[in-house]
Amino acid sequence: MTTLVQVIRAHVVQANENYAKLRARVAEKAATANNGKEPTIDCYGRLHAPCDGYFWEDTTYQGGAYLPFSEEFYEQLELMTGRVRTANSRRFAYSVRLKSTTKEIEELSACIGDYGVVERGRIWDDGESRYAYIKTNQKSLSDLIHTYEQERAAARKAAREAELAKLKELKGTAPEGRVTVKGTLIMTKDVHGQSFSYYDSGITTKMLVELENKSTVWGTLPTKIYDAEKGDTVEFTATFEHAKDDDTHAFFKRPSKPSILQRAETA
Repeated sequence: MTTLVQVIRAHVVQANENYAKLRARVAEKAATANNGKEPTIDCYGRLHAPCDGYFWEDTTYQGGAYLPFSEEFYEQLELMTGRVRTANSRRFAYSVRLKSTTKEIEELSACIGDYGVVERGRIWDDGESRYAYIKTNQKSLSDLIHTYEQERAAARKAAREAELAKLKELKGTAPEGRVTVKGTLIMTKDVHGQSFSYYDSGITTKMLVELENKSTVWGTLPTKIYDAEKGDTVEFTATFEHAKDDDTHAFFKRPSKPSILQRAETA
């Protein structure tokens, strides 16, 4: 899939070409009324009279004076490039937040040019990811980034669903009713729920266990094996109920007779 940096870089190249054509058209118009003498264009794209007595939009200007743009020119300028009317303005009409990395943010900052700024959020716990905030006055650029993010999210979702479907094909049928099972502890998670007393934190530890036929079960970690860790082989009795539309996964309640048959480090 094409990267966001490549998408923005291609957009900027096209926007620069459009901007150059627009400036050339305005310069040609000015030269027609001034014996071929074109206006001076500064680094911000603004026009100046190159000499005294310069004729522009039915008015004569002194050398160096700013030449006012027509509203039509401004509208075309902002539509094509998104450049602000005031060169030092830091106000932007559009802002897009997306998950990125420090390296990608640096690349985005380098390629976006005059069409916006890229700000970065705090680094995440993984030491690499962070949010990028792309701010611009160009609606077409903002829409382009939004579309790219939607397509990327859809691609990630499709890949994840394909991966889950592939894993599901390898899984057996999860247990139902009250039975005894044995499997490998995949993970534990503290779940915040309702507290019924001052001494009750409302936190319940849940566990995900993969059984011998690769099906999975989810429910409360029995207190007797509170110290069970990922990779441990555990056995317990409980009442199981299949997940909705998925007979390879079940939820259990009222676990009893739990035991740790084998620790992960000795497996």
